Amino acid sequence: MKEMFVHKDMKVDNPKIKDLLDNWEKYVNELITFTDKRLDKMIGTVQVQLKMALEQKLFNEVDVLYLFQNMIIEARVKKNEKECETGIYEEDVKKTRRKKKKETLHYEISETSDKINDAILTESDSPEPSTKIEQLSLFDFDKT
Repeated sequence: MKEMFVHKDMKVDNPKIKDLLDNWEKYVNELITFTDKRLDKMIGTVQVQLKMALEQKLFNEVDVLYLFQNMIIEARVKKNEKECETGIYEEDVKKTRRKKKKETLHYEISETSDKINDAILTESDSPEPSTKIEQLSLFDFDKT
């Protein structure tokens, strides 16, 4: 698919462009592992950079960014195709993780509150605490 993005004026001997073209599938497969939110953010960033590179007439950078943008788009398409085939969608996975996290947190809170309740019961079994006057006498205020 990468060949379709190479145009006649593109300098394919540029090291960055050559790297992108040579490792296209590797990079696309890596991008597939990113979340949709992250890929959206990357596309937005690349589009801003493309505009800036065009304004500054940095055509080699425009070509690199153009290839990278298309790489991200291809990754999104492949990711969505894979999700449709498997029936496992990123949103469902996130919901499951949140639910498990919430259950774990509830369990930890319950466990902690049980320990606190046990500590309170243990303290209530101890003898009566001393009065305030006895406690203050430990500091020997009268001897100064």
